[in-house]
Amino acid sequence: MFSTTWEILERDLASLRAFAVTSEALRKLVLAYGDESEPSLLGYELIEVKRSAPSNAAWRVAEHAAAIGRLYAVYEHFVEELLAKWLLMRTQGITYATMPSEFRAAYEPLFASMLQRAGEGRYDHLSYEAMIADQAVAYSGVDEWRIYPECLIHHDRNLRFETLNEIASRCGVSDLSNWVSRSASLATYFGDRSSLLERTQKTLKEIIQYRNEAAHAHTSIDETVGLEQFLQYVDFMEALCRSFYERVSWLSVESLQLKQRCRSIGRVTEVYTPGTRVVVIVEGITVRVGDSFILRSESSCFIRSVVSIQDNGSAIDQIVVANSKEVGLGFDKPVRVNDQVFVAQV
Repeated sequence: MFSTTWEILERDLASLRAFAVTSEALRKLVLAYGDESEPSLLGYELIEVKRSAPSNAAWRVAEHAAAIGRLYAVYEHFVEELLAKWLLMRTQGITYATMPSEFRAAYEPLFASMLQRAGEGRYDHLSYEAMIADQAVAYSGVDEWRIYPECLIHHDRNLRFETLNEIASRCGVSDLSNWVSRSASLATYFGDRSSLLERTQKTLKEIIQYRNEAAHAHTSIDETVGLEQFLQYVDFMEALCRSFYERVSWLSVESLQLKQRCRSIGRVTEVYTPGTRVVVIVEGITVRVGDSFILRSESSCFIRSVVSIQDNGSAIDQIVVANSKEVGLGFDKPVRVNDQVFVAQV
């Protein structure tokens, strides 16, 4: 549903990992390089680079500031983009008046506040006149009206967990704390399920504290994180963003069902090693190799693609199921017993 947003996050985090590893290796290579009696062409270039290179301490501080600042920026951008897409999907095809009262109570004062920022700074793409006209359309009762996600997403604070939870709640992404406390991705990162919420809050706070110190030039060599610690922070951010992504996706299924654009077609009854070969009870659906389905449990929600189909021991490319029937499916990634299977038209 929001796969493009997730793919961009994965790409950005992969680039950060590569930057950190490469920069660490380059720093050590340049600063450790010694004069040679007959240096190679590369050796001459390294000698010249070394002459103008910063000290080891200065390099590490700059490296740390760039990497930790970028990590936070990737996280913040992902949250804002995902929430914006969620709000657009949530409001599509329904009238403003039928949106929940708590949504309208939060949106309207923030809309009025955003009018004062329209056309300036990061909101120079907004037009005061257009916003007024669009809100008049919303009040007219039509089911095609324009929401301005910036109103609900705007924040002047760092996205510590408490702020993230506050912004998500006013966007309609509820119960985030409880979701995080049961998150499979965060449990995998930390190694167990104990105190997941508290450890998530603590780790995110650490990253933001490092980012703030770097942004305000307070960082010293004793306050930078090493390569291994930084890569752990990248892994943590991926786990946190995955958990947030799954929560938004989980709620999107609810929203799409209300609009009759998503329906349950069955559930996983058996899973075989390595977790991608399963038995699914399905009904009222044609399943083809290459199809994608949403699989959802009480604490997860993700999309899986069908890579194989088995019916009575035979491999087939598609199967038409009218009434409830057990079908053997192979997915591209693992799933779990009792996951509900949904098909959506987004």
